[in-house]
Amino acid sequence: MNLTVQTDLRGLNEFQSQLFGALLGQGKAGDGDAQRFLKIETGQLAKEIATQLGPKSLGKAESKIKSEAKQTFFSIQPEVGVFTGSRAGTGDIKWLFAYKHKGGSALVGDDPEDFMPGLDIAAGKEIMRRSNKKRDAWRLIGTRGKGTNQQSIYKIERVITKASVVLGVVKSIKQKAGQLKASFGYTASELGGWNSVPSWVSRHFSGLVSGKAILNRSQEHSVSNPFIEFGSRARGVVSNQKINSAIIRAYQARCRISIAKLKKIMAGHTYDWNTGRVFKPQSIPTT
Repeated sequence: MNLTVQTDLRGLNEFQSQLFGALLGQGKAGDGDAQRFLKIETGQLAKEIATQLGPKSLGKAESKIKSEAKQTFFSIQPEVGVFTGSRAGTGDIKWLFAYKHKGGSALVGDDPEDFMPGLDIAAGKEIMRRSNKKRDAWRLIGTRGKGTNQQSIYKIERVITKASVVLGVVKSIKQKAGQLKASFGYTASELGGWNSVPSWVSRHFSGLVSGKAILNRSQEHSVSNPFIEFGSRARGVVSNQKINSAIIRAYQARCRISIAKLKKIMAGHTYDWNTGRVFKPQSIPTT
């Protein structure tokens, strides 16, 4: 699913007639002040949406990915001998291994369907995306024996697979970190609203033109109805309520800011076409 935002100057209802009287360029045939204002404000809106969306940095993205991987998978090292045959059991728990520690010994198992030593990276990414992340990897489910022979029995609340697969999943997801942010950052950059885009975000731009980014400028220079439509096809922009809410908040805030700017412009203030700021001209002393 897609989410698009249509930035339409006439959508600022109470200022329809005043806006076009104050901002439409004289003799510029559709390339006047109203259209320039639209481009600048839309670029700033796209930047605000992009910066609102996570991750805040590539380092934070990597930390989150690694944390989620730990909450999804448990890596079996090659040197760890996993029980096979009758020792592994045939019930609702697959017994993996036993070990001794200072306080006694432990027997460790897992759900049979979560034992996936042959998992590939693509399937691992899908499992990690759909997984209900669990904080505690090991859950004590009972004991057997008494005294010094007592053995604690644990169940691992994770998908069991090879360490190399987990590393591959983390690496693959990290390479895509910033795509959501870039799907709006691309519009901001194209409209001049974001000139210093972080490289870990802009690296996705070349693949976004016909992919996740939506940018329609066909009516940008319309004399009677200028608007720019932009949005994203990135995963989560519609289905993820947190992402959707952040986009809506940014849009509503930019509408309020734009209306405030228009009020000042119509009251005689000057609009800075380079920064989008509005300021009151200094009075010129008369002699």
